Amino acid sequence: MMDQITSKVNEIQLQSTSSSQASGIAVLRGLAIRHLLTNTIVACALLIGTSVLLYAEDATSQQRLSEAEKEAITQELKESISRSDTPGVVALVVGTGGVLYEGAAGKLGSGHETPMPKDAIFLIASMTKPVTSVAAMQLVEAGKIKLDDPVSRYLPGFDNLRVISKFNDADGSYETRPAKRPMTIQHLLTHTSGIGYGFCNVIVKRLTEATKKDEWQLPLLSDPGDQWNYGASTAVLGMIVEKVSGESLETYFQEHIFQPLGMTDTSYAVPSNKQSRVAAIHRRTDGQLE
Repeated sequence: MMDQITSKVNEIQLQSTSSSQASGIAVLRGLAIRHLLTNTIVACALLIGTSVLLYAEDATSQQRLSEAEKEAITQELKESISRSDTPGVVALVVGTGGVLYEGAAGKLGSGHETPMPKDAIFLIASMTKPVTSVAAMQLVEAGKIKLDDPVSRYLPGFDNLRVISKFNDADGSYETRPAKRPMTIQHLLTHTSGIGYGFCNVIVKRLTEATKKDEWQLPLLSDPGDQWNYGASTAVLGMIVEKVSGESLETYFQEHIFQPLGMTDTSYAVPSNKQSRVAAIHRRTDGQLE
């Protein structure tokens, strides 16, 4: 049916439910909105029980799974717990006709006795990025912004961009030059803005530590449009969405994305009546989950 079960959780501020009854895929954590998409260094280290979406070509063509096939998936989930791959896991197999399999194994966390529920809520880290990108593209579709608009049209501090031309590893000193071109909304959407992340770029890491500034406030790693850099571009994009819409990201997401899609478990804060479904956060140290 399938070779293996793959799992991925990507932006600490968004959390996800795998419930087939809820159309939603995410719940945002109660953090400052401006930092929603920027503090993802933690997310890469703190992976929790994993929500898995499985696509089976055989299953979608047959529109059903046999009991033996379902049991095979369930057994794989249980074995992943036995191997200590993760404290808990939720799996969903979908075909063109709907949900073909839904199951869970393990606990909500290594310190929990509560079994992992099928509708568990997970932190999903950088999956905030596509949600914010959808919001931006809605504004493009509405004619409120254009892809080639300069970021400086909407936000201060982006009109005189500088690019790092030389960096001294020994003492952290650096030189800059003027950027060759303005940064645009398209650059933000495609991660070619020149903005990086401290957790995956040593220069950005050292500069954020030394200056206490956010990544987008630093000189750029490259000229806008020249190079792909995984970074805080979407944080800046979120600021533009807020500026143009006149709404917070929470309000905009709810009204224009989550509610229309029936994503009932999606918000910036998990309400008290859903806290019991939130999976614990873990990190792996020396091969051990803690």
